[in-house]
Amino acid sequence: MHPLLAILLAGAAQIDITPTWFPLIINCGMLERTATSVSAPLYAKAIVLQQGNLKTAIVVVDSCMMPRELIDEAKAIAEKSTGIPANRQLISATHTHFAPAAMSCLGSSVDERYAKWLPAKLAEAIIEANKRLTPARIGSAAIADREHTFVRSFIYRAGKELTDPFGEKSVRANMHPGHENPDVTLPTGPVDPTLTVLAIQSDKGQPIAMLANYAMHYFNSKPISSDYAGVFARQFEQRINAPKDFVAIMSQGTSGDLMYMDYSKPANKALTIETYTSGIVD
Repeated sequence: MHPLLAILLAGAAQIDITPTWFPLIINCGMLERTATSVSAPLYAKAIVLQQGNLKTAIVVVDSCMMPRELIDEAKAIAEKSTGIPANRQLISATHTHFAPAAMSCLGSSVDERYAKWLPAKLAEAIIEANKRLTPARIGSAAIADREHTFVRSFIYRAGKELTDPFGEKSVRANMHPGHENPDVTLPTGPVDPTLTVLAIQSDKGQPIAMLANYAMHYFNSKPISSDYAGVFARQFEQRINAPKDFVAIMSQGTSGDLMYMDYSKPANKALTIETYTSGIVD
């Protein structure tokens, strides 16, 4: 039988990757920071799909960034245990700015202890999802959600350039100009408003997992936290009254230039991470 004619099997799992020791280095703050407590737990969330002899794993990790070497180590561990080839494992980060530094970037050093501990935990998520394979069905959808993500970088008017680190007024485009700033003209590029959803159920209709993808950089939180990706998962699970083993995932889209603020309008000072995320869940 051709593999694509075989029964679809699916399994999902999430593994807690919240550190239990402190302090830890937190990256993506432009300057190095440390954390001494946990605001919200971090997870590595995995989906394994199998059809015939074809098997793949998708893992989304509550981390800002992870180096290729760390990910390759995790894949090798998972491949040895599950037989899923490394080139059929997809591992990405939610890009929360409030997780331990798994690599050195954006003004901070790597937290060596956390980075050494993490690969086995990522592999554990794949291994556990693989154990839960069951006959399944799958569906997908996509909409344009332009209400929750906006360009954060704008072009400054001639004569209103910002000062660069060398003291010259050369900065014609910059992030976060402030709301209704008269010194800027247009955003530097387009918005990717696509919100996609991949839904997986057992063949009897029991929810197994949901993988969403949206291009919004991050909301705001405090270390250690999964930021809006974690809030999204929790709210979604509550909304559908999900079973105990259900896994809800929000992965990071093409959001390097995108943020939740609409700088063309006055600031919404009443907006919180909970109310913002509930709009996406809707």
